[in-house]
Amino acid sequence: MGSKLILLLGLILGAALAFVCVMDNKEELLSKYQHLIDDNSKPKTIVEKSEIISQEPALPSIPEPIEVVQEPIPEPKLVVKAEPVVILSEPLFSYTVGEQSKLSAKLSPDDRTETLEKFILDYCQSDECTQDITFDENTKEASWKGDALKIASFLKDKNVRNGLISINSRLFTLKGEVTNSEDLDALNELIKPFSPEVFRVENLTTIAKKVVVEEIKEPQIDEKVEKAQEDINKLLLENPIYFRIGSSIITKQSKTTLNKIIDALKSLDNNITLQVEGHTDARGSAKLNKSLSQKRANSVKSYLQNGIKDIKIEAVGYGEERPVSQNPNDKINRRVEIHLTKGE
Repeated sequence: MGSKLILLLGLILGAALAFVCVMDNKEELLSKYQHLIDDNSKPKTIVEKSEIISQEPALPSIPEPIEVVQEPIPEPKLVVKAEPVVILSEPLFSYTVGEQSKLSAKLSPDDRTETLEKFILDYCQSDECTQDITFDENTKEASWKGDALKIASFLKDKNVRNGLISINSRLFTLKGEVTNSEDLDALNELIKPFSPEVFRVENLTTIAKKVVVEEIKEPQIDEKVEKAQEDINKLLLENPIYFRIGSSIITKQSKTTLNKIIDALKSLDNNITLQVEGHTDARGSAKLNKSLSQKRANSVKSYLQNGIKDIKIEAVGYGEERPVSQNPNDKINRRVEIHLTKGE
């Protein structure tokens, strides 16, 4: 109770002292804070007297104008669905002439004309000609077809040795050996439609070298020898002597023919000479042909000697030097001849 009283007396004393101080300095305080009281007695912000540098409020920066480029609006396009492009291939044609001819071609169906059918019928219908012809819708029409068939027919009709006409895209090739300058000139006329401006022309045709056949003097023979020679010639014409392919082995059928020739010779005396000649066509090299013809002549000589031991027999191979056909590749040039001579 006592302490509370003492605290209360202290508070009252402090308040009295504060009031006395305020009253003593009333004038000074009024003069100091007079400017803070306005006419309307509104409270104002008290600013200590000090040097204040006022700053103008910063204005927001204005961005530079942006140039707007107006993109052109594309016009709508009309979409057309394109048809697939078909690239036509070039026609092909090839025809070889010889003992074994061959016709090959790749043509358009429009090329299947009566002219082509007639050519095939006339020049490539036998067993000696093989065909490989196709008609493709994706192949161009051969504008040169008629000219090519004319040249091919010429090669066949004139028995041009190793004749060939070939048209592969824009490459035109002609090969062969003709027998005279007139045929060569005729071929040069036929190939004129294949101009160098359109085709790459390879004309390899030449004139074949003439085969010089030495004149053989007829021997003096009597009637028996002459009759035997006629019989032998007839036998060889009807049944030529054949050998196995590429060899000098006589076939069984040809041995029968040689046995008949032996019988024809047995009626003659010993004072004769029999000459066996071997011949080939022009296919292959001349050196090999001559060697093969000699071996075959020797083979026939040996067979005849087994049946007629007392007659002198000679054998000689001429190869391709003495053809009997105008076409050097003709199979008739592959033969055996037997000639009789009276005396040694």
